[in-house]
Amino acid sequence: DVINNAYDKLLPNESKVPMAAPQFLCQYSNISECLPIEWQDRFTLTLWNPTIHPVTHHARVPVTKEYWIRDPMGSIIPAEV
Repeated sequence: DVINNAYDKLLPNESKVPMAAPQFLCQYSNISECLPIEWQDRFTLTLWNPTIHPVTHHARVPVTKEYWIRDPMGSIIPAEV
């Protein structure tokens, strides 16, 4: 709920559209488990870099299905599932 409440306060009114699914924090990022996304047909992954420096890391997302990964413009990007 904290994440969803923060979005309500931070996003400008014109960009507030109902989200398809609520946002949540995956607490087990160092474990191959993230229960809220395991059986979802769709989900959005939001990554945050708290430093001022550019970084390159691979995002590892524990999933049980095959997914297409899209960039912000909607184009499919290469990914290993």
